[in-house]
Amino acid sequence: MSEQNILDRLPLSKINTSLDLLTGGLLLGSWAYPILQFTQLPATLPFQYNLKGEANWSAPKALIFALPALGTLLTSFYGYKARNAENLDLPDDVSVRGTKRYQTLAKTTKRLSALFSQIGCLAVTIFLIKAAKASKETISK
Repeated sequence: MSEQNILDRLPLSKINTSLDLLTGGLLLGSWAYPILQFTQLPATLPFQYNLKGEANWSAPKALIFALPALGTLLTSFYGYKARNAENLDLPDDVSVRGTKRYQTLAKTTKRLSALFSQIGCLAVTIFLIKAAKASKETISK
């Protein structure tokens, strides 16, 4: 019985579908959360902190939408790269069957990149909103 390559056993099409759904949900969440919190935010948001936890730099609260916009841009870029994985630079000795499999794997890695970009943008957005609310409560006391 021959050993089968682990890549040949992975259900990449199901993994890709799951990654697309998860990334899409995070994309929607990264826009919905700031929209729902916008009215509760102070007029200016602290965006940079020093080692003492004091705000060094602040900007108008509308700038909070720059992070979901960045996440959308990165997701679109990686989505484009995933759809155009046939342009991979593969070695000449890779068979046609192998090429298709590796293209599918490349699509999966691009989808993972989009997912992690979305997670990062959403995490920073949540942090900034929570920090702005905390500084607003501190100032009002």
